[in-house]
Amino acid sequence: MTDQLNLSKTRQEIDALCDLYNQSPCDENARPIYGKMSAIAAAYRAGQNQGTFVSPEDRYQQDVFAGVIKIPEVDALEFTAEKLASAILFHGALIVRGLFDSDAVDFLMEGVRYAEKLELYDDKDSYAQLHLLKLYQVYKSSGLLGVMNEYQGGQAVMMAERARINRRLTDPSLVHFGLPWHQDMPFFGRKSFAVNCWSALTDCGGDNIGLRIVPRRLDRAIGWDHEGPAALDYGAVSREEIMKTVQQGKNVIPVFKAGDAILFDELTLHGTKRPKYDFGVRYTASTWFFHWSNSPERSIPLGF
Repeated sequence: MTDQLNLSKTRQEIDALCDLYNQSPCDENARPIYGKMSAIAAAYRAGQNQGTFVSPEDRYQQDVFAGVIKIPEVDALEFTAEKLASAILFHGALIVRGLFDSDAVDFLMEGVRYAEKLELYDDKDSYAQLHLLKLYQVYKSSGLLGVMNEYQGGQAVMMAERARINRRLTDPSLVHFGLPWHQDMPFFGRKSFAVNCWSALTDCGGDNIGLRIVPRRLDRAIGWDHEGPAALDYGAVSREEIMKTVQQGKNVIPVFKAGDAILFDELTLHGTKRPKYDFGVRYTASTWFFHWSNSPERSIPLGF
């Protein structure tokens, strides 16, 4: 029988290694952290800290935002798992104002500037790796990880492949710009009650590039009824059926200040909003969180 992992000690070791990594952000200092986070996720699968998964739909049945027509909003100090569940399960999403303070945003942007200085932006693996560890630290200090655990009703994990900082030019003349309307459930293969934390590191929305979203709960994947996950191809899902759903209700384009975040699940219909003018470069962060037992096949779950 395999010895059980000392989860508390491993988490302490991760924090110590992150301090070293912050002083010298290189692959050599990053690999041990990934190894320990992967070991925590493996320990969950092996039976440590595990319990029967009970979906948020079964645990949260009261809408604390009843009567709210647009996307519910809360201040960071009011951010709880109960409010997150009410917003997602009844309204499609929750906006958290000031989830990350200015120091946290600066900390993340330091990683961006470092990657750009080394011309790592086109090297997706290195660029993602640099940012994932900084994102983990900001998510922990902001209290987001604790809310994710409570919302999932057990230990949550980060999906390594979908934890990143996005850099996007806001040139409205680009023919292929941003992501079309979509849900993420087809790419995960099933309903899993995952949560995406999408946060602004620079101001966005309004006339600038932003996120457009349908502010209502959908109960199925629109235009996708196949077995298993879809290829990461936004043309594989029925565009016609998705557009009919979009047109049935007014979509919104929230305005975000740096540090604001919006959280939604894999059923939420959303896409990139094309800007009217050229505002330069926009930076956002996004990370998908799953209950450890629901992470997609062929993904790399990282425990914390």
